Amino acid sequence: MANHMPGDLGMGTFRDEATPGVIQTGVRSWLGSSVRLKNDRDDGATFVILPGDRSYGAVQRGPTKNGCTLEFHGRGASTYGDWRDFIAYYGFGGRNACTAALDTFTLIVYVTSRAKYEVYTGCKINKVTITAPGPGKLLEFSVQIFAMDHSIETSLVITDIQNITIGAAPTEPSSSLLFWANNCQVNLGGGGLTTQYFQKWELSVDNHLERVEGVKTWYDGTKHQQTVELHEGEREVTFDGSLRLKDQTWDAAKIAGTKITALTIPIDDDTVTLSNGDIVPTEYTDLQQKAGEDHLIVRFPNNGLAIA
Repeated sequence: MANHMPGDLGMGTFRDEATPGVIQTGVRSWLGSSVRLKNDRDDGATFVILPGDRSYGAVQRGPTKNGCTLEFHGRGASTYGDWRDFIAYYGFGGRNACTAALDTFTLIVYVTSRAKYEVYTGCKINKVTITAPGPGKLLEFSVQIFAMDHSIETSLVITDIQNITIGAAPTEPSSSLLFWANNCQVNLGGGGLTTQYFQKWELSVDNHLERVEGVKTWYDGTKHQQTVELHEGEREVTFDGSLRLKDQTWDAAKIAGTKITALTIPIDDDTVTLSNGDIVPTEYTDLQQKAGEDHLIVRFPNNGLAIA
């Protein structure tokens, strides 16, 4: 797995697709700052021993599993959009709530030190993770992407996957980077919202994508054994937060099976509201003669996420 580090990569951009896997022309959209890309491509190579050979006599390739993991910081709302345009729309299914289906997009990341473009088409987000490592610290966005095609291009005029000129890059917004600026609130069992001083928290949405593999012919005539469709499975929405131990409130809620009626997370000028969640009784708090930490993990239904 290759790693590109901040400073090596240019702006991360994306473009919506009207047809899965087909690049559209037009100006691309900005997705985040300080991008780090981990290339998760798996060529599926198998070395086969043939009769009479002590070593391998042939190599079998495919099906290729294309994809990558992006880590970046978001920026506040501006004329160029906000974090919901990419994270919420493609990761949750909509800018304001989770929806049943995900759209595909083309991902383009420019590698400045090599003057080349990493191009992924037919992309869907398998998993989104938003991490707040502490009050006042920058929010960290991590996106695991499954893709149909992947190529490395020397210019925006490409003639392999398709015959097309990719649109220009947008201007990076000048708005402030997103950081943890306010407290979360929790409504336990319908008792009303109360402020909770999480020391850190993580929100993840896992779409459990499944690959459908086949053979695709690129514009240049080459055949590729690869992913041709991406099907969506059960969507798992999970909040994981740590609290300084005050009492046995959360342990008692785990034992009683008390619902989390609502949990609110402020991000920029938006509020993410998670509703009707079940506490995951993974472990209970150890009682010691010192300050302790409580751990709250809650799983929410697909229709239990809203952004306003």
